[in-house]
Amino acid sequence: MTVLPDLDTSWRVRMEIGSRSVATIAHIDAEGFDDVLLWQASEAVPLPDEWFELVDRAQHMLLAGPAADSSDAALQAACDAGELLAVVGRVSFL
Repeated sequence: MTVLPDLDTSWRVRMEIGSRSVATIAHIDAEGFDDVLLWQASEAVPLPDEWFELVDRAQHMLLAGPAADSSDAALQAACDAGELLAVVGRVSFL
């Protein structure tokens, strides 16, 4: 948990500008179509303004998992067990 993975432009985090929320996380193929839809929001949950502004500037996001929950302890436990996967994906806005 001390080294960031390389950017993988095949992973996309799609953000809805109007609701300032994450819409989907998907892996795209060479032609730009989704080949894996990892996650899709069932409802819009707005991100805090500071967080959304950071994503808007950075245009990339660290995705890590799976973990029992989003706590540091759960992420560390998944890492210690060799189960934690991570990728830096590109953000696109809808």
